[in-house]
Parts: sequence; C-alpha cells; structure tokens
Amino acid sequence: MQTFIKNISSDENFPLRGEVFLNLFDQYVDFLTKNQASIDYVERCAVYFNSLDATLIDALCEACIRSCNERAAMASAPAKTFATSRDVLKFISPSALIIPNIGTSDAP
Repeated sequence: MQTFIKNISSDENFPLRGEVFLNLFDQYVDFLTKNQASIDYVERCAVYFNSLDATLIDALCEACIRSCNERAAMASAPAKTFATSRDVLKFISPSALIIPNIGTSDAP
C-alpha cells in the first residue's frame, strides 16, 4: 500500500511541509502550511482535494484549455484540442498544495 503523506518536516518559513499523494495527478506533490497545523488537518485537506466532484474537475480542465488557447491565439499559434477535457491533466504539473490556515472560510 502506498504512503499517503511522506517526508514530513518543518523549517523557519513553513511549520509543516512534506509530500502528499494527489490522485488526480497520480503523483506526490509538495504540501506547505503557513501556520501551525496538525498533520491530521493536512490529511483532511488532501482528502478533500482528492474527493473533488467530477463536474468541478471537468470545469477546471475546460478552463485550463480555454486559458491555454487564449494565450496561443495571442501568439498566433494554433489552438490545442483534446479528446476529452481531462486529457489536459497530462500537461499540468502542480508544484505544491498550500494548506489554508485553520479557521479560514476556505478551509475544509
């Protein structure tokens, strides 16, 4: 079985950091917290991300494609096409999952 969260550490800039597995990208991504948060809270945030609604994921993928094609149009390059909107995920490399502060309205 694969470890969900690994390489947990802290430093002067981020009280808690490490790597978390994101199903959508089928890879580990760095996570960072900006204030004191427990690893349990980090796990809840990652589980929330990993359970995003399919409709929302599709909408985000479609927005990525539109953004890419708007930039291509500005550069007079051809638009990109995909068989399905989720095919764009192959070209997205998330750099980090930034965990919101506990108690903010955007925290899970």
